[in-house]
Amino acid sequence: MSSLLLLAAAFFTFLPSFFTLDSGHTPTEGIIGGRHVNAGQFPFFVFFKYQMKKDGHVWPSFCGGSLISPRHVLTAAHCVVGMLMDPTPMAMAGSAHRNASESDAQWRKVKRVLVHPQYHNLVNDIAILEVDSPFALNSKVALAKIRRDDLPLLKFPTATLPGFGTYGVLDREPIDSEDLRSVTLWLYPWYYCHQVLAHITSGQICAGGAHIGSGPGDSGGPLVVYSTQGVFQIGLTSSGPIPKEDNGIDLMMHHQDTHPGRRLPVLLRGLRCFSGLHPGRLVL
Repeated sequence: MSSLLLLAAAFFTFLPSFFTLDSGHTPTEGIIGGRHVNAGQFPFFVFFKYQMKKDGHVWPSFCGGSLISPRHVLTAAHCVVGMLMDPTPMAMAGSAHRNASESDAQWRKVKRVLVHPQYHNLVNDIAILEVDSPFALNSKVALAKIRRDDLPLLKFPTATLPGFGTYGVLDREPIDSEDLRSVTLWLYPWYYCHQVLAHITSGQICAGGAHIGSGPGDSGGPLVVYSTQGVFQIGLTSSGPIPKEDNGIDLMMHHQDTHPGRRLPVLLRGLRCFSGLHPGRLVL
């Protein structure tokens, strides 16, 4: 697709939801070109909002993540570096509305953050949040399924990405949405990703399409594939096209350790510092 020929420097951003399109505009970006979804369609999706300090300024921000235990959320490291713990960051599961107050929405306080010790820019862009009390699992709140050997899943032609926020851009202005949306992206072979994005590492995969993709507020959100055995997470959103571009490739962290191209061993070892979570429970 012609949209994939853009240079990485022209359309990548590593920022969460406070990314600025141009002077004076501070949107909260999300799925570009997506569609509304029901609350129970992605029961493992977690939304969290927080304050971030950057360049001496404090910004309201938000990111996505996936529930890997009743008390732990897998997300992107760049979302939480600089996160202020006062006021307390809040995480929400169980609702397709970002500012949900209905009974199905479960809000929890973020108690602790673990960042991959080798995180640097796009490399090892993985972190885990611990909330103050467990999410109650039900039809709208469930754990993400992550396979230890997911090489066959990476051969699927497409994958789906859920997220909150902007679903388009008009005259350089974001078109915001308060509802959860999802978009289906093409999955590209690693060798092709490397041709287009020279800086991509063996622990990353890429997905994209024309006039569709993620925005900065979607960072940390799960990339999933649908198989005959269920819905499985194969990555998380690390970087995406700058919102003013209507196309491009999204860069995803591929969080596995059973193949040279898939890495999460250091972070899994770090999970032991969290109460009630053992690394072996993360994968099926």
